[in-house]
Amino acid sequence: SSGINAEYGTEINDKRWGQCEEMTEDTTTGSKDAEAYALRNHKYYWIFIFGSLLQGIGATPPGIAGSTYMDEIFPQKAFGIAISVLYVISFVGFPLSMILGSIYLKYYVTLDPPPGLTIDDKEWVGAWWMGMFYPSLAVTILSFFVGLYPRQMPAAKKVLRDKIKNGIT
Repeated sequence: SSGINAEYGTEINDKRWGQCEEMTEDTTTGSKDAEAYALRNHKYYWIFIFGSLLQGIGATPPGIAGSTYMDEIFPQKAFGIAISVLYVISFVGFPLSMILGSIYLKYYVTLDPPPGLTIDDKEWVGAWWMGMFYPSLAVTILSFFVGLYPRQMPAAKKVLRDKIKNGIT
C-alpha cells in the first residue's frame, strides 16, 4: 500500500489507533458475528448518544428564550416575520455546516498531512471538523454582542403597553 502505510508500517485498522473494528466473516461458519462486533464497538455508540444529548441541551435554550425575547421586543405585526427568520436560520444552518464540512474534506484532518499521503490514499481523513468550527466561531463571536443587549430593549416598554392596550397579554 502507498502513503502512510509504506512510511510508518501501519495498517488501516491497526488496533493501536483505537478505531472501530471491521465486522469480519467467521471462517468456521461463514457468517458474520454481529453480536461480537456490537460488543467490541458499543463504547462508540455511547459517545454518539452523549454528543446528541449535548447538542439537544445546547439547542433548546435559544429556541425557547429567543422566541420569548423576540415576542417582547417586536410589535405584533413584525413578530411573525421575525420568528420565521429565526426558525429558517435554525433549519438551514445545520445542513449548511454539513455542506461546508464536505468541502473541507479535501484538506487533511490536521491541516498538515504526513509526507507521501495524498487524498487518494485509503488512510486519508479529511478535516470534517472545519465545517462546524467556523460557524461555531461565528456564533460565539455574535453571541458576545447579543450578551451586551440590555435586559429590556428600550422599545419593549412601548410594545408591551400596546399589547396590554389591545388585550393581547
